[in-house]
Amino acid sequence: MREPSLPAWALLLAGASVGLLPSPDLAASLFKLASIAVAAILFQVIRRLNPRGLERLSVGLLTAGVAAAIAGNVLLDRNSAKLNGLNTPVYALFEHVPRFSELAMSQNGLAAFLILVIPFAIGLRKWPLAIFLGLELLLTDSRAAILSLALALALLGWRWSRGWSWAGPAAALASAALIAAGALGMPSTGERLAIWQSSLYMLADRPLTGIGMGMFQRAYPEYILPAYHNTHPHAHNLFLQTWLDAGLLGVMGMLAIAVLAVACIAQARDRLAVGAAVCTAAVLLHAQVDSYFAGDPRTYWLMFVPLGVLAARVGPIAIPRPAWAAVGVPLLLLPLTQATWLAERRLGLETGDPRYLQAALHDGPHTERAHFELAQVLFASGYPTEAIPEWRQAHAAPYLVRQGLFDLALAVDPDDPEASEGSLWTPVRPRLPEDQRGRGFELSGQDSRAEQEYLRLADLDSIGFYRLGQLYLRTGRLDEAVSELRRAVRGIPNQEDFRLALARAYSAAGQEDEAQREYGTVLTLDPGSTEARRALT
Repeated sequence: MREPSLPAWALLLAGASVGLLPSPDLAASLFKLASIAVAAILFQVIRRLNPRGLERLSVGLLTAGVAAAIAGNVLLDRNSAKLNGLNTPVYALFEHVPRFSELAMSQNGLAAFLILVIPFAIGLRKWPLAIFLGLELLLTDSRAAILSLALALALLGWRWSRGWSWAGPAAALASAALIAAGALGMPSTGERLAIWQSSLYMLADRPLTGIGMGMFQRAYPEYILPAYHNTHPHAHNLFLQTWLDAGLLGVMGMLAIAVLAVACIAQARDRLAVGAAVCTAAVLLHAQVDSYFAGDPRTYWLMFVPLGVLAARVGPIAIPRPAWAAVGVPLLLLPLTQATWLAERRLGLETGDPRYLQAALHDGPHTERAHFELAQVLFASGYPTEAIPEWRQAHAAPYLVRQGLFDLALAVDPDDPEASEGSLWTPVRPRLPEDQRGRGFELSGQDSRAEQEYLRLADLDSIGFYRLGQLYLRTGRLDEAVSELRRAVRGIPNQEDFRLALARAYSAAGQEDEAQREYGTVLTLDPGSTEARRALT
């Protein structure tokens, strides 16, 4: 029996240091390594605080939660897919409050912070704050965060509450029912599975060191499944993200920290410890489907604050030696990365011989990516007829259009609606009726009628300025294109497609300095943007 906190942190930091080796951007990787080191130090400092210090820390967290909730109402992305009938009227009340930052606040990020704060409000019996923050959490429409907190509260009701033991499970069941019924929007389960599949491909290529600290967003475009087009900042799973960042040693350290967290939760007794326990459970549950903190080096340390408070309240924890077996699970998975089908896939990609990729499909999983890789090799080898069926199985047309390969997209399926749009295709899909009508007129060659629809759309949404700018750019009205796209960017500053379009308009108008500045901003928002990187290099 021994307390594993220091060995766990040592493993995590050792893995993070090894994760510097494959990194193509050492400065960004060092920043994330520093954030992990800060998390380790902060954990050790918090667990040594006296009760008065812990109370002050908890009150500080609640204050930060209220400030973040109010700021989120002002700074939210006004073009977010998470806008719905519940949150739109509330957010409309804050539309006239001046924005004090260019970048919009992520609703998922706010939700991750709120589930970290709300249990402290419950533990300290700050019921008005708990209700206010709970309502703000509902407004974020983050299904994973809401369900994670509900399940953690179910743990509270089952483990510690006597007369109200039914309340926690009831909250969990109600949340699950709301999510299953689609009351909070449709789940994004399919894309989560696709992200995890891509992450496993990354791990198969670099199982020992990972892909490099903080490099997920840069590597993901090379592994993204053809049917999807969003570039994600993290792996949406804490352990996958840690393995990709810090390699085998790092994920073993994170598993050891999780073992410590579970042991501490079981020992919680007083109200502050119970609040920290619920918070730790909610953060761990949420991190299995949305590793927001682990994927953002600026906020990485936040997820260890409740664990530090919990460790301080329950005192030294002795972990049975058999529990350490969980830390070795990645060692069992490591041989799978040397499977025959993976070796065949690598040979096919390296040699350009489709026979290896055909063998990999025969021996391994029939994933979209496997079909797509085979199609690419067949096409490059001069077999377009054989490549097209493989592309169709990979749902590749949207991917090819997104990369500007319009001829190949039409070769995949001339009747594909996205492929047939050709050079008029944009990643920003029509959502409002005016947008849909305008796109229909533009695609049928009725530019003047499309312009009228986009002018009406601009009164409702910044997407209207974007559509007008794209239309003017295509028809050679460059000054007007720049003007409209500037307005679109002012409306939603962190929409990378808006900024990409503005950069193209600047370049077409001969304003190269401005174009380079916009391409640089695009890379800040999306380090995986190949167009921006090509333009700058």
